[in-house]
Amino acid sequence: MQLEKSRYLKQMMKVGFFWMKMIQMTWNGLKNKFPFMFNL
Repeated sequence: MQLEKSRYLKQMMKVGFFWMKMIQMTWNGLKNKFPFMFNL
């Protein structure tokens, strides 16, 4: 039971890290494309 839980947590962390990277890349892309939107 404990082993299963830790494996699940590791998987979730991997997925979370992946999504954080994706969001950051998207955010940077938007900032580069539309700088005027972020200079308000």
